[in-house]
Amino acid sequence: MEAGKLDPKTHSGKRRTALPNKGSKKESKMSAIRETLHTFVNVQNTKAERLKTSSCEATSAPADDSSVVCMRILNGIRFPMEVRVKAMTMFKDVDWRKMFLEMSDELREGWLMSL
Repeated sequence: MEAGKLDPKTHSGKRRTALPNKGSKKESKMSAIRETLHTFVNVQNTKAERLKTSSCEATSAPADDSSVVCMRILNGIRFPMEVRVKAMTMFKDVDWRKMFLEMSDELREGWLMSL
């Protein structure tokens, strides 16, 4: 520091010391903290992406209630359990659900008997 110039004072009235050198302990601690924080953020982003992907896969099932409607109709028709289970397997396909909903009662019974 030049003669006659005082170090700037802090709010508490104490004199500040010179800024730490780049190789100081404080700087290396700050660098380690930054690196840890960066790693933490990357891990959290990866987790969020995984959740987003698994959530999308879990919700890629039918967005409509057609499977519920098909089951209600199927519950109103008396058929052996094995026929009902085969129908439920077919209802996994959105096209089969759509066709089942559009079938007349007579056609539904014929379709179920064919399974």
